Amino acid sequence: MPPSGPLFTKALTAFAKEYPHVELEIDYSDRLVNIIDEGFDVVVRTGATGDSRLLRRVLGTIEWQLVAAPSYIGQHGLPLIPQDLSDHICLRQKSATGRISPWAMRTAPDFIAPVSLTASVIDPLFQLVIDGTGIGCFPRFMVRDAIAQGSLVPLLDGEIEQAGTLTMLWPAARFRVPKVRSFIDIAAVHVRL
Repeated sequence: MPPSGPLFTKALTAFAKEYPHVELEIDYSDRLVNIIDEGFDVVVRTGATGDSRLLRRVLGTIEWQLVAAPSYIGQHGLPLIPQDLSDHICLRQKSATGRISPWAMRTAPDFIAPVSLTASVIDPLFQLVIDGTGIGCFPRFMVRDAIAQGSLVPLLDGEIEQAGTLTMLWPAARFRVPKVRSFIDIAAVHVRL
């Protein structure tokens, strides 16, 4: 399972145990789906959620953390200020629109970190950072265990300014369907950022 996948594992497990006869289909993608036209019951999204035909439930705020593997730090050194990132290999996420996800720095708002390697989804970047390829920026929930285990080292702690909201969205008409309402309630209990 991708490193971001465990965020919903407990909710999916709880739902599957409580409703064993409900068929679950998980579409794990960073693609911006059209929830109604493509027939999704529930979508989890960060970022824009503006569609008046949808109901929403905020699950929490996502904070971000710069990290690197100890092997990378041993070879390339520890960045102490944002500008030090200019001398490092920075692994960045690129959206479907071609936009590079920003690394907004609190103490250096005009600094733009270099782009050494990009991926359209965050999970391969996580593995590359674990393997010592470079520095990455990930949601704290993704890196919490790896930091605790010593596989990753937090960098420039508190420097990343951006935060996002994790929101579940579903078509208003489908909220009357018991399986949809139940999944939303279970996810709200089990998802912890």
